[in-house]
Amino acid sequence: MKVFLRKEIFHISGNFITRIIISFVDLAAGIIIARSLGPEGKGNLYALRFWPAILVWLGGLSIGGSNTYFSAREREKIPSLLANSLIFSIVLGGIILLFSEAFVYYLFHDKRYIFLARIVLLTIPFSLFSDYAIWIFNGIKNYMVFNLLRFLPRFFYFAFVMFFFLKGKLEIQPVILSFTGVQIFMGFLTFVLVAGLVCPPSRWKKDSFLMKEQLSMGLKMHLGVFTQIGNKRADQALLISFFDPKEIGLYSVAVNISEFLLFLSHSIGLTIVPSTAPLERERAVRRIKKYALGSLFFLIIFSLFLYFISPWVIKFLYGEAFLPALLPLRILLLAHIGWSIGNIFDQGLKSLKLPLYGSIAGLISFVFNLAFLLLLLPPLKITGAAIASLIGYFVYFLANYVFFIRTAIRSNS
Repeated sequence: MKVFLRKEIFHISGNFITRIIISFVDLAAGIIIARSLGPEGKGNLYALRFWPAILVWLGGLSIGGSNTYFSAREREKIPSLLANSLIFSIVLGGIILLFSEAFVYYLFHDKRYIFLARIVLLTIPFSLFSDYAIWIFNGIKNYMVFNLLRFLPRFFYFAFVMFFFLKGKLEIQPVILSFTGVQIFMGFLTFVLVAGLVCPPSRWKKDSFLMKEQLSMGLKMHLGVFTQIGNKRADQALLISFFDPKEIGLYSVAVNISEFLLFLSHSIGLTIVPSTAPLERERAVRRIKKYALGSLFFLIIFSLFLYFISPWVIKFLYGEAFLPALLPLRILLLAHIGWSIGNIFDQGLKSLKLPLYGSIAGLISFVFNLAFLLLLLPPLKITGAAIASLIGYFVYFLANYVFFIRTAIRSNS
């Protein structure tokens, strides 16, 4: 038991440290961009990177999540999981590209960058395969490669931002073209790593029955993923589509700083499915409760610390031009406590093979979030977006908590 706990703490620590490093790399890139381009330029650059990621998450049908589950429980299926993932990435990637081409003009408030948007959207099939394969590394608990593949694209992006900054040529076009190259490169690198470390392509074999299982499990999870993305990114999507780029530039600062709270819960969430899925239900429930209680304590302490130092953080890192982001930032700090604990219970429900409950919780909270966004965004702009997120995130927590407690009661009866 002690050996198992030490391993779990080691895995959580690795995920946690990787998350911190990624966030600091993103923060450094964001600071350079903010200082060089101002709120409007930062907003436009953020928008160009925003939609490809959102479309990958929404169109990927959570095949990556099902890959984690099946690779954790049945490793003999990994060759077929990889072959199926390659097929999914090509087919779904093509469908997403066609969809995005039809609607790209309506996704951006600033129409000057539509051409760049079309270029960066071409990375979607590569990003899909990377995502599907990365989660197999998570399922087999190869966290070193899993975390490396999460870190590298952010590092390369930062390296290009720094390069153009030092050359005095930090502009939106070269940064986005470099970002596009990085995403394509990561697709090929992920292929090489899974071929060399997990299973050579000569053993990959399509399994139609398993493909249906992947899709079935993924779709059960995907309602939750869809609503999670809706909860976490609907505010930014509406700002990007209908408001001045300066607003999204300011709001992105509030989001980036407040999401430092997600370090711990995200790191724990990554380990919940592979560490508790093989356990009997009663033991899994007890372990998930401990994860949630421990996280809540640290989240409260860290959020209070960030609340009080946030004015100096914004002014020192981004400059006085970004101080209007202070009130939304403080609201989002409280919101992310609710989101973090709700996400731990959501992942716990997935590990108990009850992903639909977390999906329903996400859908309920998304309805609340979207309703308040439509109500509060026009008069309050980014402050209204933060308030809507606060309401939606705590509804997400309460719904997941109720579903989890009902499951815990059934397991004890």
